[in-house]
Amino acid sequence: MKTKVFSFLIWIPLIANLFYKENLGLNTLIASVVSIGLIGALHPKSLKSAKWWIASLIVLASGTAIFINGTLLATFFYFVAFLFFFAVTNNIRLSLPLGLMQSLQTFFTGFYYYFEGIADAIDRSNRKKSKKGLINFLLITGTLIIIIIFLKLYQTADATFYEYTKYINLDWISWGFIAFALLLSLLLYGLFFYRRDPTLDGWEDTLKNDIPTTYTDNIQNFLEVKNEFKTAIVLLSVLNSMLLLYNFIDTHYILYEMNNPSRILTSSEMVHEGVNALILSIVLVILLVTFLFRGQLNFTKNKTAKILAFLWLLQNLFMVSSTALKNYDYVAHWGLTYKRIGVWIWLSLSVIGLLLTMIKILSAQSFWFLFRNASIAFTLCLTTLMCVNWERTMASYNLTHLPAEKIDFEYLLELGPDTYPAIIRYHTETARVDNAILLRMRERMEVVWPLLKSRVEDNSWRSMVWSDQLLYRELCNIKFNYKSSITKR
Repeated sequence: MKTKVFSFLIWIPLIANLFYKENLGLNTLIASVVSIGLIGALHPKSLKSAKWWIASLIVLASGTAIFINGTLLATFFYFVAFLFFFAVTNNIRLSLPLGLMQSLQTFFTGFYYYFEGIADAIDRSNRKKSKKGLINFLLITGTLIIIIIFLKLYQTADATFYEYTKYINLDWISWGFIAFALLLSLLLYGLFFYRRDPTLDGWEDTLKNDIPTTYTDNIQNFLEVKNEFKTAIVLLSVLNSMLLLYNFIDTHYILYEMNNPSRILTSSEMVHEGVNALILSIVLVILLVTFLFRGQLNFTKNKTAKILAFLWLLQNLFMVSSTALKNYDYVAHWGLTYKRIGVWIWLSLSVIGLLLTMIKILSAQSFWFLFRNASIAFTLCLTTLMCVNWERTMASYNLTHLPAEKIDFEYLLELGPDTYPAIIRYHTETARVDNAILLRMRERMEVVWPLLKSRVEDNSWRSMVWSDQLLYRELCNIKFNYKSSITKR
């Protein structure tokens, strides 16, 4: 316990120094690395768990997303990741949803225990047996204060001494910093000194990954296993046949029609409506297979149902692949948008869900196995994707790969200032951007530029956001060309 208290007293000033009077940025990533290292050292058993390392990776990915892009969504995922990280550290069995509930509970109850701990410390210090500890604390604190005072005096008195010792910078210590550190210690106390709720632990333990061989429920009792088995065979056979026909038509389209230059592309709304229907069908596929194989169907001697379910899942994976190809074809003709990127993201999540469902069938796992692993995999996938600056990516791709008549400059302009440098460079090289777009961009730049300049120049390295730094440098380099390009037209 003494080691943990000492670590907390070291951890809080480090984190406070990173965030005091600073915005979120590089400091978030550094705090993540420091925290993971410290918590891992205090809980060495966690280092043997793959789930702990995945939780750590999610924290690092969300911290990296804040450093690169600094978005509100990345900040939200960062706090979710940190709550899950502390939950897994203290109970490796916790799933993501129950882990978040556990961490939120210990976070809020930590306020009470924080002041209770201070009261207990004061009470113990009044006892004779704690007198020695109090004396040691006063001696150490007093010695440090005297050393700091004389260090400042000698630095002021001699310039050469200052040059040799200026790296010892204690200017960050102030009453404001101390107050911030105390507030931070209050906020993080409940997570650092984690208190597990027996009720939530017990609830988690009841949600088993393995399906008991004696499993039964009211539906199964009513229908009987043999009737449920027959229904599953008929249903999966019909669904396999329908999907086989769909995939055959899709394959014919991809091989013989998609590359035909004379074909007419369907409208954007039809494409997205079709993709939405397919994604919904995949969700229903996973739920249906999970329902069918919730109990005795996993243990019947006849493997026909498992084979049909596995084939259906494989066909769904093929459908995801063909849909991804069609979406790529649409992007190649009309460019990237949030919706088209969203299609690929949803398809990626669908692949994760389908693969986990296959594992569930092969190893006779429960719905909770699927839910636990899918929630963690989805979170890791989404936090990793947030490390990409999608606005810059869309502008770069569309301006590089599309002919001028197909580029939607209005859409790129609405994406925000991250697209401005690419649009300006494109206009400088081709003079194909409409003057109205350039004028509107200039009007917006009059608002954006002072804010961006303030964020970059007034903040320290701790608040650095990489996308802001990159945008600032690019706009500084092309600002003259940007204005002259408007006046020439």
